[in-house]
Amino acid sequence: MKKIAILMVLMMGLLALAGCSSDNESVMVDYTLTTNVTDETTGDPIEGAAVEVDGKKETTNANGLAQIDLSYGEYKVSVSADGYGNASAPVNISNSDSSLDIALSESSSEDSEGTSTTIVNFDEATAPEFRGFGGASGEIVEDPKDASNQVMKLIKPNTAETWAGVTVSTGLDDSIPAVPFTDTKTKVTVKVYSPEVGMPIRLK
Repeated sequence: MKKIAILMVLMMGLLALAGCSSDNESVMVDYTLTTNVTDETTGDPIEGAAVEVDGKKETTNANGLAQIDLSYGEYKVSVSADGYGNASAPVNISNSDSSLDIALSESSSEDSEGTSTTIVNFDEATAPEFRGFGGASGEIVEDPKDASNQVMKLIKPNTAETWAGVTVSTGLDDSIPAVPFTDTKTKVTVKVYSPEVGMPIRLK
């Protein structure tokens, strides 16, 4: 009986060791994501940009690089820097270190009184006005490509005219702030998501 008891204890000990070995093998391994942040116009590295992934934050060095350790999975990388617009991009961490290039564009310039001009981003405290015409209407919804962003959804029923649409405004008489173009700031970027090809977008 003593021999049987001792044998059972030895077997239980071996099983416990095997369990520990299995647990060690299942420990998540971290890989290094290197984010390279540059100026969209000049291509120069941006020092001091804030890079955030899955609650982890790092600041880019003089070469525009920031490194964050992440385990296997899909993540969203968010980048911000003084004087630039924010940017984000998805990244997939597999079984090796990864790198990601993100270019930031300069934000709207400040006017002579020191206040900045924003067009429409749907995050305003007072929501923009949507004035439909031709039987169409609009509403603010979650961006189908980026859950952290908001966009305007155009609602156009079958009874709407072919020319129907929505005017988006933040001021009186369907107005919005003027785009702050300068000698060096000559480009405006409009992001449009459409499930159909050929949807017209007009800036006025």
